[in-house]
Amino acid sequence: MLYHVQSQYLIAEIEKSDKLKLKKADTQEKNLLPSKEMIELVKQTDEQTNPNDACGQYALPIPQALP
Repeated sequence: MLYHVQSQYLIAEIEKSDKLKLKKADTQEKNLLPSKEMIELVKQTDEQTNPNDACGQYALPIPQALP
């Protein structure tokens, strides 16, 4: 019951807030995924260095973080 009252209070506060005071935020992707080309390159390199490896797991390089 207390949770329901608190959530109603929070919703009321959000609805009456002034949306014009909000600032635009620029977002940057921090967790970059490897490209399709990079994955293929790693697969080809792994097959060339160890063609008998039946494990099927590839170690992908960790991309550098954005400044």
